[in-house]
Amino acid sequence: MPDKSVFQYIFEKRLKFMKQPLILTICILFIHPFAMLAQDEINLNIYRDYMSLNGVWEFIENHPDEEVFKESVAKAIGDWQMQTIPGNFLPWEDQEKIRNNLCIWTRRGFTIPADQTGKDVVLNWNGIHFGAEAWINEIFIGSHVPTGPHSILIPGGTVQDGINTITLKLIGWAGLEKGVFDPQGDPPSFGYPAMPVGASHQGWGGKSPGIYDDIWMEFYEQVYMKYILAIPDIDNEQVTFRIWLDGHQKLPAEVNAYIKVRSKQSHQILSESREKLTGTRNYQEIILPLEDPLLWSTHDRNLYRADLEIGANGTLCDRASFHFGMRKIEVKNGDYYLNNQRIRFHGSNLVHEWHWGYEENIFNENIKRYIVDEAKVMNLNSFRTHTRPPPASWLDTCDTYGTMMIAELPILFNYHNPGFNAGQWEKFRKYALQDATGWITRIWNHPSIMIWVLSNESPYDSIWEETVLRDHVLSYDPSRPAFRTGENTLETLDIHPCSNYDDMMEGGFFDVMEKHSWSIHENQTKNNSEYMNLFKPLEKITEMYLGSKDHPYARHNMAEIALEHTEIMRQRDYDMILPYMYAGWTGLRGNSWRTDFPTPMAAALHSSMSPVLASLECWNRNFICGENISIPLHLINDLYVEVQAVIELCLTESDPLFVPDEDSLKRQVWKDSFNQKFDPLSHNIKEIQVSLPGQPGVYYLSAILYRDGDRPVTSQRVIRTISRPARNGEKNILVLGEDKELESWLMANDYAFHTDMTHPVQPDIILLGKSKNISESSSFPAAKILETVNKGSRLIILHQTAWNCESLADFAVAENHSRTRAFMYTGTESPHPMFDGIGHEYLKRWNGQPFNVVANPISGSFVDSADKLVWAENPETVYVARKAYGDGEIIVSQLLLREHALKMDESYDPAAERILLNLLTY
Repeated sequence: MPDKSVFQYIFEKRLKFMKQPLILTICILFIHPFAMLAQDEINLNIYRDYMSLNGVWEFIENHPDEEVFKESVAKAIGDWQMQTIPGNFLPWEDQEKIRNNLCIWTRRGFTIPADQTGKDVVLNWNGIHFGAEAWINEIFIGSHVPTGPHSILIPGGTVQDGINTITLKLIGWAGLEKGVFDPQGDPPSFGYPAMPVGASHQGWGGKSPGIYDDIWMEFYEQVYMKYILAIPDIDNEQVTFRIWLDGHQKLPAEVNAYIKVRSKQSHQILSESREKLTGTRNYQEIILPLEDPLLWSTHDRNLYRADLEIGANGTLCDRASFHFGMRKIEVKNGDYYLNNQRIRFHGSNLVHEWHWGYEENIFNENIKRYIVDEAKVMNLNSFRTHTRPPPASWLDTCDTYGTMMIAELPILFNYHNPGFNAGQWEKFRKYALQDATGWITRIWNHPSIMIWVLSNESPYDSIWEETVLRDHVLSYDPSRPAFRTGENTLETLDIHPCSNYDDMMEGGFFDVMEKHSWSIHENQTKNNSEYMNLFKPLEKITEMYLGSKDHPYARHNMAEIALEHTEIMRQRDYDMILPYMYAGWTGLRGNSWRTDFPTPMAAALHSSMSPVLASLECWNRNFICGENISIPLHLINDLYVEVQAVIELCLTESDPLFVPDEDSLKRQVWKDSFNQKFDPLSHNIKEIQVSLPGQPGVYYLSAILYRDGDRPVTSQRVIRTISRPARNGEKNILVLGEDKELESWLMANDYAFHTDMTHPVQPDIILLGKSKNISESSSFPAAKILETVNKGSRLIILHQTAWNCESLADFAVAENHSRTRAFMYTGTESPHPMFDGIGHEYLKRWNGQPFNVVANPISGSFVDSADKLVWAENPETVYVARKAYGDGEIIVSQLLLREHALKMDESYDPAAERILLNLLTY
């Protein structure tokens, strides 16, 4: 047997094939207009003698009960169309046709290359929606229900010299068996298909039948290496090759195996072995030593190449070649370790961008730029491939340049009940195991795959997934861990606070992250593999945060929330942080925010995901002018080396834009700096003192870290300073309702008040605090109160969670619907004296988690006829209104003044207190 690499062999074979004269006779064209198959280059995970079947295929829709694999039937049906493969057979725009399609018949002709004639043949595909039955020359060769990779060993004698026809029957969306949510509905409400289909059952998921990845044939004689796995062992300096043998007939009793391991860079043979294998279809192992192996990591992308040949009875049966890396990934003591060193996964989510657009796919044309170059700008080292594992071309890029992949199997429930009966659950589980086998054995030798994701947001079959499915995956591939995203697994607890942005979880996110940290077992990693999702229209979210649907600050605001929420997890030592989703933040799709960062999110992630970071634990926003405040500063180093850095602290009048921005740094009102040494893999906390300006205003507190060899990174927070108002004379205050906390606050602030409606002095202010379930009574005479207001008193009804006194003011209180941001109806002008000294910015995010400003919106005839002062979420949702009543006025305020002005703890907010003081002053 000649000592040449399989790459050389394949290249020479291709060259020979390409030099053959291309003869297309009229007869051939009549049989199949595309019978001669071009030998397209495709990216394989394991290279051997192969022939691509990509290219133009014929197809026809439906006819599920006819034998279209027969040439006579196919000709009689007619109306065949053409489609380039990989691709979908039905256009995305025609969703009605897609949803009603029962099946697709597709076929093409092919000719076996001259040097492969007479050999055994394997049909391979990497993905078909939604499974397929296969015929060659009208002979059935096999079928596969799941949508992932599959191989069919074609029976001997099926493939002929000359022209052959391959026909596939693909199941369409309407042909899939599905669970049922409501069988009595008209029409019935169907659930999910009884097989893993990734995101196809979601509104945004693809439902068109298609051959969505490569399809090809491989050639062997007698014995085929069905699966080959290289299991690196860096501690013992060796690599174990697991080999599964197969063939379409009985295997020989003895098979000779020859393995060579080379450096992929130098091609030098580093280890080789000749072994004898038995003719069994169970896996067998061959161990090769690798002295002083060069390890694969994100920084040192050392790759090896394995060349394998097997023979029997003096015949070369099969040969294969692939690259692998010597690396070790494991979970130990609740942390991830790569090559015995702790590692954090800081990345994002891909959603099979390699399939977006197929023939005009900018991602496939720019793989390195997309997942390497632009990712490095954002300090991202990894990607979760949401709903589907990645193709070989993307994994090859990751292997070469050090981007880590977290490959997700296509089991997706999104916390929904699939509607399966017992029989459908049994089918789903069977197909899930088959699909997992297909995906894992196809791509497992890529060292950049760090972890298998078993399922996504799947709470209805947890025990089976955590045991049977996980054990199945690890039995095939013991070289990497596996977990379930959004759920619990033995080694990992992963969460998905997906609505942290569009549900305004500014403070709620803190609680979620804290509780998650507490609930983690000491041997589990802390993962958040999905946050920053957008489930609502962006203009609606922008209005909620910024007060207008078309606010120019929209993208910047999202980045600001992402930066802060990411830093919360950095401060709590999360092992995996993956915001969703990457495609919108890169320059590849035309974003050009700045020359150095394509989007604000890219800049925010550059800083918050930096392996070396000085992160501010400053969550409150409003402070008294001239205060000196103490803030914890987290000093984080995820690198394996000591780092010397300079940390500059500053308050600026303009936004530093996460990077920091040079123009912003020119407008500093306070500054401090110090040198800081970071030990390797360290996390320490240092208290810093900040002197706030004596003037009211909106400022930006930044901790900027400078170190040699990298761009500066910034942790930044908005800081608002506010002055307390001067008291304007004494007011006669009547307090109604049982609110001891409010009374205590009034006394502490030297306000005289009484609580007796029979008091002879006309009150200037009637203050109604807590009054849950208050109603018309002798102690609460609405008519008397209104008479007093009519004479000139001001009735102030503070935040109510329930209201039962419509005779006093006819409004209804909604259930708790709190918001962290509120807005005045009149724009930047103060609409009422209660807002004296209060701009729009001061109605955003009051101190103390969860930072709510308003709760329980109001509606009813009072609101309809009143001056609406404050709204939140949208202008139709009213929280503060006032109405003139005779010589007085009635104010209903669902601002959380009591909650933030009365308590002298972390929830105290000077903006809330100022509004309350304003109400008692003007």
